Amino acid sequence: MTAEDVAWKKVHSDVFRPPMFPNILSCLMGAGTQLVAMFFTLLIAIIFAFADSAWRPYIYPIVLVIMALYGFLNGYVTSRNLKFFGTTDWSFSATVSALVLPLFVTGALLLECLIAWVSGSSQRYSFGSILLRIIGWYIFNGNMCYYGAFKGYIQKATELPSPLGRVARPIPE
Repeated sequence: MTAEDVAWKKVHSDVFRPPMFPNILSCLMGAGTQLVAMFFTLLIAIIFAFADSAWRPYIYPIVLVIMALYGFLNGYVTSRNLKFFGTTDWSFSATVSALVLPLFVTGALLLECLIAWVSGSSQRYSFGSILLRIIGWYIFNGNMCYYGAFKGYIQKATELPSPLGRVARPIPE
């Protein structure tokens, strides 16, 4: 191994070092990916809902299924980042990804249903029906998150980027 290769490996290990808490960062990156995908899907669903009122009964269940499928993205991105950082604890991170963000979304939906039920507002569906849909979404999303984490984990790790063009500069002592 030449001196240039040793210097490159030293720079590479310093620049591409893993963060202090790679599991938490990976979980946050996976949750962020799912949130961005859910946000844009919701915007598109709103456009379709205002385009034709006859589509509205079909948009709600379709969007729920699509948003639950985005759990796959959450688990996949979490697992791929873990592999990039060199950690192998994918089951803990998949559990955090499958529980935390969906639990927050489920809690917000349940709070909305509870407020509508207490205030006696007229709803298209009963409280029990909405509760079953929310629980079904939570279970489906969690399973998709685990599936995505497993698929991301069994793939080969991302190879390190190729070295940049080396510029000969004097290195101080």
